Amino acid sequence: MQLPAMLEVELPEELPAAWLAGPEARAGRPFTPLLHGDEPFAVDEATRSRADAQAHETIDAARDLLGLRTR
Repeated sequence: MQLPAMLEVELPEELPAAWLAGPEARAGRPFTPLLHGDEPFAVDEATRSRADAQAHETIDAARDLLGLRTR
């Protein structure tokens, strides 16, 4: 269940221009005003696998630093 549904609120389909101004200025490019985006996000399997492996390495390193390694 999504947060708006749990809070019983309706969100507009487009983000207010004032909300986009800051991120657009920092990123140096415009963003779509559509809440759900207008382009599907796609990553090839090799890139996804590499990112997953790097994420697990980062998590393991953080656990080591905190003495929380479980494996």
